[in-house]
Amino acid sequence: MRTWLTTLLVLLGGCTEPEPPPPSRGQALRVLPANSAATDLLIEICPRERIVAIPAPALHWSMISDDPGPWEDKPIMQRFTGEEALALDPDLVIASTWSDRAPIEVLRRAGVRVIELPDAESWTDLIEAIDLLGEELGEQAKAERFRASLEERRSALSNPSRPSHRVLPYANFGQGGSTSGANTTLDLAIQLAGFENVAATAQLERHAAISLEEVLLLEPDLFLTASGRDGVAAGASYLRGEASLQEMRALREDRIAVLPAELFSASSHRVLDAAEALVAEVEALFAD
Repeated sequence: MRTWLTTLLVLLGGCTEPEPPPPSRGQALRVLPANSAATDLLIEICPRERIVAIPAPALHWSMISDDPGPWEDKPIMQRFTGEEALALDPDLVIASTWSDRAPIEVLRRAGVRVIELPDAESWTDLIEAIDLLGEELGEQAKAERFRASLEERRSALSNPSRPSHRVLPYANFGQGGSTSGANTTLDLAIQLAGFENVAATAQLERHAAISLEEVLLLEPDLFLTASGRDGVAAGASYLRGEASLQEMRALREDRIAVLPAELFSASSHRVLDAAEALVAEVEALFAD
């Protein structure tokens, strides 16, 4: 195990004895997820005993939040920093392409293998991330079974008889509205549900600001927003209270689908959970 002196010297950029090379693919025994998305994927593929700690956000934003009991004995990494990560002595860290670069560089200089998974902005991204993780962990068979289960759920969502409603993702916390256009995980969830993301159709990309005038022009069949951890759906409340939007049919008929925040912002295979929840919400909205 690395000593605190070694850790300190690495963080300070000082000289120390050469670290051993990081383990090759399939050999890592101490695996650390850097965020909630990595945690969700590891839960499905990595043996529990090889996961050395849980990042604090995963307690609220990953599947662990549904059943934290089995993970209560694991240390909690409060923040993804080089110091905290090295103190847990991992030999493999699972991060994301958007993760903070500073701790990743510290870890790599210390000889820790770090892989960066992409967000699930397309089905291909998701499948490639699962395959890569299976190879890194030496758990290819488990990864293949997991991938097959996701493909079955994807096929089950495909229903040619389901109307293809026009959906506008929307968020507003009092500082202006925003939407999720093309190349976002929420766009993938809408696609998997068999619906049209009108923000993407309007050539909006990623998480983009959207004005009330643009909302009116897009005229969606329904809105998609999120509820916070407190159960409050700020976006839905804003839409229902904004006088200039009340002539829209979607609002006259109160067609606002609300997903839990952890699904609205899912960046792993939980985009399928989001898609399934969206289908259920939409079917209830149009039941009459």
